[in-house]
Amino acid sequence: MSEPIDYLSTDFHYNGKAIFSAKQLGVFSYDSKKGHLEMGCSNLKYVYEGFMNRKLNIDLTQGIHQQIEKWRSESLDKVFDWLLNSYDEGTSLEEALNGCEFVSRRGPMSRIAISPYIWQSLNDKSQKLACVKYNDVIFIREFTRPDGEDDKSNWNTFVQKASFAGRKFEQLITMDEPEGGEPDTTAPVDPNPELDGIFKANLIVEGRSLNIFYGCEFDALRASDGKFIELKTQLKFVGFGKYFTFKALSWYFQSFLIGIDTLVVGIRDDNFKLTHVEYYPLENLQSFFKKSGIDTNKCLLFLHRFLSTVKKELNGLPEGSILVTERLKNTDQFVFSTIDVGDEMGQAEYAVISKEFREHNWTH
Repeated sequence: MSEPIDYLSTDFHYNGKAIFSAKQLGVFSYDSKKGHLEMGCSNLKYVYEGFMNRKLNIDLTQGIHQQIEKWRSESLDKVFDWLLNSYDEGTSLEEALNGCEFVSRRGPMSRIAISPYIWQSLNDKSQKLACVKYNDVIFIREFTRPDGEDDKSNWNTFVQKASFAGRKFEQLITMDEPEGGEPDTTAPVDPNPELDGIFKANLIVEGRSLNIFYGCEFDALRASDGKFIELKTQLKFVGFGKYFTFKALSWYFQSFLIGIDTLVVGIRDDNFKLTHVEYYPLENLQSFFKKSGIDTNKCLLFLHRFLSTVKKELNGLPEGSILVTERLKNTDQFVFSTIDVGDEMGQAEYAVISKEFREHNWTH
Protein backbone atom coordinates (compact mmCIF):
# COMPACT_ATOMS: atom_id res chain seq x y z
CA MET A 1 0.00 0.00 0.00
CA SER A 2 1.22 3.48 -0.84
CA GLU A 3 1.89 6.33 1.54
CA PRO A 4 -1.18 8.56 2.08
CA ILE A 5 -2.09 10.43 -1.11
CA ASP A 6 -4.94 12.59 0.19
CA TYR A 7 -7.00 13.49 3.24
CA LEU A 8 -10.67 14.37 3.65
CA SER A 9 -11.80 16.10 6.82
CA THR A 10 -15.28 15.54 8.20
CA ASP A 11 -15.07 19.04 9.70
CA PHE A 12 -16.01 21.37 6.85
CA HIS A 13 -17.90 24.60 6.30
CA TYR A 14 -21.06 24.01 4.37
CA ASN A 15 -24.11 25.64 2.92
CA GLY A 16 -26.76 24.61 0.45
CA LYS A 17 -29.20 21.75 0.55
CA ALA A 18 -28.66 18.11 -0.33
CA ILE A 19 -31.53 16.51 -2.24
CA PHE A 20 -31.91 12.76 -1.68
CA SER A 21 -34.36 10.26 -3.15
CA ALA A 22 -34.34 6.46 -3.13
CA LYS A 23 -36.26 3.78 -5.01
CA GLN A 24 -36.51 0.09 -4.24
CA LEU A 25 -35.52 -2.06 -7.23
CA GLY A 26 -35.80 -5.59 -5.89
CA VAL A 27 -36.11 -7.95 -2.95
CA PHE A 28 -34.66 -11.39 -2.26
CA SER A 29 -34.37 -13.92 0.55
CA TYR A 30 -31.75 -16.14 2.14
CA ASP A 31 -32.70 -19.17 4.20
CA SER A 32 -30.58 -20.66 6.97
CA LYS A 33 -28.66 -22.82 4.48
CA LYS A 34 -25.39 -21.34 3.34
CA GLY A 35 -25.65 -19.78 -0.08
CA HIS A 36 -29.34 -20.58 -0.69
CA LEU A 37 -30.95 -17.49 -2.24
CA GLU A 38 -34.50 -17.07 -3.50
CA MET A 39 -35.80 -14.09 -5.42
CA GLY A 40 -38.83 -12.61 -3.71
CA CYS A 41 -40.20 -12.31 -0.17
CA SER A 42 -40.10 -15.88 1.15
CA ASN A 43 -38.43 -14.71 4.38
CA LEU A 44 -40.69 -11.75 5.02
CA LYS A 45 -41.40 -11.19 8.72
CA TYR A 46 -44.34 -9.25 10.15
CA VAL A 47 -44.44 -7.13 13.29
CA TYR A 48 -46.14 -8.90 16.19
CA GLU A 49 -48.20 -6.27 18.00
CA GLY A 50 -49.23 -8.41 20.97
CA PHE A 51 -46.49 -6.87 23.13
CA MET A 52 -47.26 -3.26 22.23
CA ASN A 53 -48.07 -0.85 25.06
CA ARG A 54 -47.97 -3.53 27.75
CA LYS A 55 -45.83 -3.95 30.85
CA LEU A 56 -43.40 -6.78 30.17
CA ASN A 57 -40.69 -8.69 31.99
CA ILE A 58 -39.02 -10.84 29.32
CA ASP A 59 -35.42 -12.00 29.56
CA LEU A 60 -33.63 -10.94 26.37
CA THR A 61 -30.65 -13.19 27.15
CA GLN A 62 -32.66 -16.42 27.28
CA GLY A 63 -31.09 -18.89 24.86
CA ILE A 64 -27.83 -16.98 24.47
CA HIS A 65 -25.78 -20.18 24.59
CA GLN A 66 -27.94 -21.90 21.95
CA GLN A 67 -27.82 -19.15 19.34
CA ILE A 68 -26.74 -20.02 15.81
CA GLU A 69 -23.77 -18.11 14.46
CA LYS A 70 -24.26 -15.78 11.52
CA TRP A 71 -22.12 -17.11 8.68
CA ARG A 72 -22.97 -14.58 5.98
CA SER A 73 -20.79 -11.46 5.89
CA GLU A 74 -21.99 -7.92 5.26
CA SER A 75 -19.71 -7.49 2.25
CA LEU A 76 -20.86 -6.75 -1.29
CA ASP A 77 -21.55 -10.46 -1.90
CA LYS A 78 -25.28 -10.01 -1.30
CA VAL A 79 -25.48 -7.29 -3.94
CA PHE A 80 -23.50 -9.51 -6.31
CA ASP A 81 -25.86 -12.43 -5.59
CA TRP A 82 -28.89 -10.37 -6.60
CA LEU A 83 -27.25 -9.09 -9.77
CA LEU A 84 -25.99 -12.54 -10.81
CA ASN A 85 -29.46 -14.02 -10.29
CA SER A 86 -31.22 -11.16 -12.07
CA TYR A 87 -29.16 -10.68 -15.25
CA ASP A 88 -27.73 -13.00 -17.88
CA GLU A 89 -24.04 -13.27 -18.59
CA GLY A 90 -22.87 -10.53 -20.93
CA THR A 91 -25.48 -7.99 -19.78
CA SER A 92 -24.53 -4.34 -19.76
CA LEU A 93 -23.44 -3.44 -16.22
CA GLU A 94 -24.81 0.07 -16.72
CA GLU A 95 -28.22 -1.40 -17.53
CA ALA A 96 -28.15 -3.80 -14.57
CA LEU A 97 -27.26 -0.97 -12.19
CA ASN A 98 -29.87 1.42 -13.60
CA GLY A 99 -27.14 3.85 -14.58
CA CYS A 100 -25.64 4.07 -11.07
CA GLU A 101 -21.98 4.99 -10.76
CA PHE A 102 -21.45 3.68 -7.20
CA VAL A 103 -22.22 0.27 -5.68
CA SER A 104 -22.14 -0.42 -1.94
CA ARG A 105 -24.25 -1.46 1.07
CA ARG A 106 -26.51 0.65 3.25
CA GLY A 107 -24.26 0.15 6.29
CA PRO A 108 -21.12 1.77 4.88
CA MET A 109 -23.14 4.59 3.29
CA SER A 110 -24.85 5.32 6.61
CA ARG A 111 -21.59 5.28 8.57
CA ILE A 112 -19.88 7.58 6.08
CA ALA A 113 -22.80 10.02 6.24
CA ILE A 114 -22.77 10.34 10.03
CA SER A 115 -18.97 10.57 10.38
CA PRO A 116 -18.98 14.42 10.72
CA TYR A 117 -20.56 13.90 14.14
CA ILE A 118 -20.01 10.31 15.26
CA TRP A 119 -16.23 10.71 15.63
CA GLN A 120 -16.91 12.71 18.81
CA SER A 121 -18.79 9.84 20.45
CA LEU A 122 -17.30 7.59 23.12
CA ASN A 123 -18.74 4.70 21.11
CA ASP A 124 -17.16 5.75 17.82
CA LYS A 125 -15.60 2.99 15.73
CA SER A 126 -12.93 3.18 13.08
CA GLN A 127 -13.89 2.96 9.42
CA LYS A 128 -11.94 1.25 6.67
CA LEU A 129 -13.15 0.98 3.09
CA ALA A 130 -11.71 -0.20 -0.21
CA CYS A 131 -12.90 1.27 -3.50
CA VAL A 132 -12.24 0.05 -7.04
CA LYS A 133 -13.47 0.98 -10.50
CA TYR A 134 -14.76 -1.79 -12.78
CA ASN A 135 -16.46 -1.09 -16.12
CA ASP A 136 -16.64 2.61 -15.17
CA VAL A 137 -18.55 1.80 -11.96
CA ILE A 138 -17.07 2.38 -8.49
CA PHE A 139 -17.53 -0.43 -5.97
CA ILE A 140 -17.11 0.37 -2.26
CA ARG A 141 -16.59 -2.36 0.32
CA GLU A 142 -16.24 -1.92 4.06
CA PHE A 143 -13.57 -4.02 5.76
CA THR A 144 -13.14 -5.28 9.31
CA ARG A 145 -12.17 -2.33 11.41
CA PRO A 146 -8.42 -2.12 11.98
CA ASP A 147 -8.49 -1.87 15.77
CA GLY A 148 -10.09 -5.22 16.49
CA GLU A 149 -13.56 -3.82 17.23
CA ASP A 150 -15.17 -6.42 14.98
CA ASP A 151 -13.29 -9.35 16.51
CA LYS A 152 -15.86 -11.19 18.64
CA SER A 153 -13.10 -12.86 20.64
CA ASN A 154 -12.46 -9.40 22.14
CA TRP A 155 -16.07 -8.90 23.24
CA ASN A 156 -16.77 -8.86 26.96
CA THR A 157 -19.83 -10.46 28.53
CA PHE A 158 -21.85 -7.23 28.47
CA VAL A 159 -21.24 -6.67 24.75
CA GLN A 160 -22.13 -10.29 24.00
CA LYS A 161 -25.39 -9.92 25.91
CA ALA A 162 -26.22 -6.61 24.24
CA SER A 163 -25.61 -8.09 20.78
CA PHE A 164 -27.72 -11.17 21.50
CA ALA A 165 -30.50 -9.12 23.12
CA GLY A 166 -31.05 -7.28 19.85
CA ARG A 167 -31.41 -10.55 17.97
CA LYS A 168 -33.67 -12.03 20.65
CA PHE A 169 -35.88 -8.96 20.44
CA GLU A 170 -36.24 -9.52 16.69
CA GLN A 171 -37.37 -13.09 17.38
CA LEU A 172 -39.88 -11.91 20.01
CA ILE A 173 -41.43 -9.15 17.93
CA THR A 174 -41.74 -10.80 14.50
CA MET A 175 -43.80 -13.63 13.07
CA ASP A 176 -44.23 -15.44 9.75
CA GLU A 177 -47.90 -14.56 9.17
CA PRO A 178 -49.43 -11.06 8.97
CA GLU A 179 -52.10 -11.83 11.57
CA GLY A 180 -53.41 -14.54 13.84
CA GLY A 181 -50.04 -16.00 14.75
CA GLU A 182 -47.46 -15.61 17.46
CA PRO A 183 -43.66 -15.55 17.38
CA ASP A 184 -41.77 -18.81 17.94
CA THR A 185 -39.58 -17.88 20.89
CA THR A 186 -38.44 -21.40 21.78
CA ALA A 187 -36.23 -22.07 18.77
CA PRO A 188 -32.55 -21.06 18.88
CA VAL A 189 -32.02 -17.52 17.63
CA ASP A 190 -30.89 -17.86 14.01
CA PRO A 191 -29.81 -14.63 12.25
CA ASN A 192 -29.17 -16.34 8.91
CA PRO A 193 -32.65 -16.24 7.33
CA GLU A 194 -32.87 -12.79 5.76
CA LEU A 195 -34.99 -10.58 3.59
CA ASP A 196 -32.81 -8.17 1.63
CA GLY A 197 -33.59 -5.24 -0.63
CA ILE A 198 -31.86 -3.49 -3.49
CA PHE A 199 -32.11 0.29 -3.85
CA LYS A 200 -31.10 3.06 -6.20
CA ALA A 201 -30.56 6.51 -4.72
CA ASN A 202 -29.98 9.89 -6.26
CA LEU A 203 -28.02 12.46 -4.23
CA ILE A 204 -27.82 16.01 -5.60
CA VAL A 205 -25.73 18.87 -4.22
CA GLU A 206 -25.51 22.18 -6.09
CA GLY A 207 -26.70 20.53 -9.31
CA ARG A 208 -24.10 17.73 -9.12
CA SER A 209 -25.91 14.41 -9.13
CA LEU A 210 -24.56 11.07 -7.89
CA ASN A 211 -26.41 7.77 -8.35
CA ILE A 212 -25.81 5.02 -5.79
CA PHE A 213 -26.81 1.35 -6.00
CA TYR A 214 -26.90 -0.48 -2.66
CA GLY A 215 -28.33 -3.41 -0.74
CA CYS A 216 -29.78 -3.68 2.76
CA GLU A 217 -31.42 -6.14 5.12
CA PHE A 218 -35.07 -5.61 6.09
CA ASP A 219 -36.27 -6.27 9.65
CA ALA A 220 -40.05 -6.60 9.36
CA LEU A 221 -43.23 -5.32 7.74
CA ARG A 222 -46.20 -3.77 9.52
CA ALA A 223 -49.23 -5.56 8.09
CA SER A 224 -51.68 -2.72 8.77
CA ASP A 225 -50.07 -0.36 6.25
CA GLY A 226 -47.63 -2.56 4.31
CA LYS A 227 -44.61 -0.51 5.38
CA PHE A 228 -41.23 -1.81 6.44
CA ILE A 229 -40.03 -0.85 9.90
CA GLU A 230 -36.71 -1.06 11.75
CA LEU A 231 -36.32 -2.88 15.08
CA LYS A 232 -34.19 -1.33 17.83
CA THR A 233 -33.51 -1.90 21.52
CA GLN A 234 -32.85 0.87 24.02
CA LEU A 235 -31.95 1.04 27.70
CA LYS A 236 -34.65 2.59 30.00
CA PHE A 237 -36.25 5.01 27.50
CA VAL A 238 -35.71 6.67 24.14
CA GLY A 239 -33.25 9.46 24.83
CA PHE A 240 -31.50 7.86 27.81
CA GLY A 241 -27.72 8.11 27.98
CA LYS A 242 -25.09 10.77 27.43
CA TYR A 243 -24.34 9.57 23.91
CA PHE A 244 -27.87 8.67 22.84
CA THR A 245 -27.93 11.38 20.17
CA PHE A 246 -25.10 9.67 18.29
CA LYS A 247 -26.91 6.34 18.53
CA ALA A 248 -30.06 8.04 17.27
CA LEU A 249 -28.14 9.46 14.32
CA SER A 250 -27.16 5.93 13.31
CA TRP A 251 -30.77 4.79 13.71
CA TYR A 252 -31.95 7.70 11.61
CA PHE A 253 -29.76 7.13 8.58
CA GLN A 254 -30.16 3.36 8.57
CA SER A 255 -33.89 3.96 8.09
CA PHE A 256 -33.75 7.15 6.02
CA LEU A 257 -31.61 5.59 3.28
CA ILE A 258 -34.28 2.97 2.57
CA GLY A 259 -37.38 5.10 3.08
CA ILE A 260 -38.44 3.77 6.49
CA ASP A 261 -40.33 6.26 8.67
CA THR A 262 -41.13 4.21 11.79
CA LEU A 263 -39.10 2.30 14.37
CA VAL A 264 -40.25 -0.39 16.77
CA VAL A 265 -38.23 0.16 19.95
CA GLY A 266 -37.91 -2.44 22.67
CA ILE A 267 -37.14 -0.82 26.02
CA ARG A 268 -35.01 -2.91 28.39
CA ASP A 269 -33.63 -2.51 31.90
CA ASP A 270 -30.09 -2.93 33.22
CA ASN A 271 -30.59 -6.69 33.51
CA PHE A 272 -31.60 -7.10 29.85
CA LYS A 273 -35.27 -7.55 30.72
CA LEU A 274 -37.66 -6.26 28.07
CA THR A 275 -40.08 -3.92 29.87
CA HIS A 276 -42.20 -2.56 27.01
CA VAL A 277 -42.38 -2.06 23.25
CA GLU A 278 -43.43 1.05 21.36
CA TYR A 279 -43.70 2.48 17.87
CA TYR A 280 -41.48 5.51 17.40
CA PRO A 281 -41.73 7.89 14.40
CA LEU A 282 -38.33 8.43 12.82
CA GLU A 283 -38.83 12.19 12.53
CA ASN A 284 -39.14 12.47 16.32
CA LEU A 285 -35.39 11.87 16.51
CA GLN A 286 -34.86 15.30 14.96
CA SER A 287 -35.65 16.92 18.32
CA PHE A 288 -32.55 15.26 19.82
CA PHE A 289 -30.43 16.42 16.88
CA LYS A 290 -31.56 20.03 17.20
CA LYS A 291 -30.66 20.11 20.90
CA SER A 292 -27.15 18.84 20.07
CA GLY A 293 -26.56 21.06 17.03
CA ILE A 294 -26.66 18.12 14.61
CA ASP A 295 -27.83 18.81 11.07
CA THR A 296 -28.77 15.74 9.02
CA ASN A 297 -28.38 17.82 5.88
CA LYS A 298 -24.66 18.15 6.69
CA CYS A 299 -24.46 14.35 6.79
CA LEU A 300 -25.85 14.08 3.26
CA LEU A 301 -23.53 16.85 2.09
CA PHE A 302 -20.57 14.93 3.49
CA LEU A 303 -21.68 11.68 1.86
CA HIS A 304 -21.73 13.54 -1.48
CA ARG A 305 -18.34 15.07 -0.68
CA PHE A 306 -16.86 11.66 0.21
CA LEU A 307 -18.16 9.92 -2.91
CA SER A 308 -17.00 12.78 -5.12
CA THR A 309 -13.51 12.52 -3.61
CA VAL A 310 -13.40 8.76 -4.22
CA LYS A 311 -14.50 9.32 -7.81
CA LYS A 312 -11.85 11.99 -8.37
CA GLU A 313 -9.07 9.84 -6.91
CA LEU A 314 -10.03 6.72 -8.88
CA ASN A 315 -10.34 8.68 -12.12
CA GLY A 316 -6.65 9.51 -11.72
CA LEU A 317 -5.60 5.87 -11.26
CA PRO A 318 -5.33 2.95 -13.70
CA GLU A 319 -8.48 0.79 -13.67
CA GLY A 320 -7.98 -2.06 -11.21
CA SER A 321 -6.09 0.05 -8.69
CA ILE A 322 -7.65 -0.09 -5.24
CA LEU A 323 -8.25 3.07 -3.26
CA VAL A 324 -8.20 2.39 0.50
CA THR A 325 -9.60 4.98 2.86
CA GLU A 326 -9.47 4.84 6.63
CA ARG A 327 -10.76 6.95 9.51
CA LEU A 328 -9.42 5.92 12.89
CA LYS A 329 -11.61 5.95 15.99
CA ASN A 330 -12.26 9.45 17.39
CA THR A 331 -10.46 11.18 14.52
CA ASP A 332 -12.16 13.51 12.07
CA GLN A 333 -10.43 12.75 8.78
CA PHE A 334 -10.28 10.00 6.18
CA VAL A 335 -6.82 9.08 4.89
CA PHE A 336 -6.53 7.78 1.32
CA SER A 337 -3.89 5.33 0.07
CA THR A 338 -3.59 3.20 -3.06
CA ILE A 339 -2.83 -0.40 -3.97
CA ASP A 340 -1.33 -0.79 -7.44
CA VAL A 341 -2.65 -3.33 -9.93
CA GLY A 342 0.64 -5.24 -9.70
CA ASP A 343 0.59 -5.53 -5.91
CA GLU A 344 -0.70 -9.10 -5.67
CA MET A 345 -0.74 -9.30 -1.87
CA GLY A 346 -2.52 -5.98 -1.49
CA GLN A 347 -5.00 -6.80 -4.24
CA ALA A 348 -5.84 -10.09 -2.53
CA GLU A 349 -6.14 -8.57 0.94
CA TYR A 350 -8.43 -5.75 -0.17
CA ALA A 351 -10.33 -7.49 -2.96
CA VAL A 352 -13.62 -5.69 -3.54
CA ILE A 353 -15.19 -7.61 -6.44
CA SER A 354 -15.67 -11.38 -6.36
CA LYS A 355 -14.22 -13.67 -9.01
CA GLU A 356 -17.71 -14.99 -9.79
CA PHE A 357 -18.98 -11.48 -10.45
CA ARG A 358 -16.08 -10.65 -12.80
CA GLU A 359 -16.56 -13.93 -14.69
CA HIS A 360 -20.14 -12.95 -15.52
CA ASN A 361 -18.60 -10.97 -18.39
CA TRP A 362 -20.47 -7.74 -17.82
CA THR A 363 -20.23 -5.33 -20.72
CA HIS A 364 -19.92 -1.54 -20.59
